[in-house]
Amino acid sequence: MSKHEIFIINGSGGAGKDTFVELFSKHYGPDKVWNYSSADKGVDEKVHEFRNSDAEILFLHIHDPEEIEKAQKEFYTETILIRRDWVPQITLNMADVNVFNYNYDITIYNNGTLEDYENIVKKFVKDVRMNMYFMNAEYNIDEV
Repeated sequence: MSKHEIFIINGSGGAGKDTFVELFSKHYGPDKVWNYSSADKGVDEKVHEFRNSDAEILFLHIHDPEEIEKAQKEFYTETILIRRDWVPQITLNMADVNVFNYNYDITIYNNGTLEDYENIVKKFVKDVRMNMYFMNAEYNIDEV
């Protein structure tokens, strides 16, 4: 039986959420990682399907803080904020306005090159494999 870890991932548009999941999948194992947007609806069904699969990691993209809180309690997840400091915050809808109005468990900083970002992701993959990531953890280029 696989471990079935669920992470809720959030960040401003252009911060690198999808790139993070792509790099994570590349280094963890593409057949072991699922990526799902809550905008597609059916989150409950997707989580149920995931828990009955051979996959080990599910990334749920959820933007609204209330929905994050609900999913975190229901699915026992960890939350990840992807930050890219030079990307302006989107203010066209409340979900994007409230991206930073949540206390995330883990913050990943994407402020360098793609190679820098990949090194950060590799460190996170290693920590996930060893169950060594911590609440209020920050991953940035200065630590890899």
